[in-house]
Amino acid sequence: MELYKLSPKLQKFNEFPAIMVGGGALRAFIRFSREIKDGDFVLKKQKNSSLEEIKEEIIPKANIEYMQRESDYGFMRCVDSEDKKRGGKNLYLDFMEGKIKGERENQEILIDEKFVENSQKIKITFKNREFEFYVPEYKDYLILKIVSARKSDALDIAALIQEKGIPPGIKKRTKQILPYPQIFDEGLEKIKGDISHSEFIKLWSETFKSTELTEEIKQKILSEIIKLKEY
Repeated sequence: MELYKLSPKLQKFNEFPAIMVGGGALRAFIRFSREIKDGDFVLKKQKNSSLEEIKEEIIPKANIEYMQRESDYGFMRCVDSEDKKRGGKNLYLDFMEGKIKGERENQEILIDEKFVENSQKIKITFKNREFEFYVPEYKDYLILKIVSARKSDALDIAALIQEKGIPPGIKKRTKQILPYPQIFDEGLEKIKGDISHSEFIKLWSETFKSTELTEEIKQKILSEIIKLKEY
């Protein structure tokens, strides 16, 4: 199952939409996109978990690799091997309910009412075809990327800031959805280091198949990140 085939199925959950995050949602905000190997979705925590319903109604043929349930959090990783049987690759789908937990200590992001209410159904192009997915508002998406702070996130953040800048009120929003707000500044520091690297422009150009990122633009992006960190 290719990621875009989930679109009409995910829209069954209109009362609590599965919101696409990660690299798949990037093309909802900017012209640039990169290859993705998985799909990441978040949901607001409901009284009754939505994870089993998602498994049964949306991806019944997928195998559950891992599932975790807590009072305020749920996580399910599914592996769909249908494409691999046809010579493709496994599709990994992660569903996070209530919050997003990263690998680092205190790396948590709450999926609150505002996160869900401000999400939008956007047309996203996959393989020259348009499909609709829910995505977060830009402010929340940028926070997710900064907190995640992987090398792929640094590439995405540079493209996002280049095209859309820093959204107003982002620091105030971090206090609403980050139980440990310091992880935002920690992420900014890591992202700043990755973008500052001498090979970053080359890597960015190879990833996005574009030569638009110049040294001058890179320095402007770094300046925006430094101002945000000092805010």
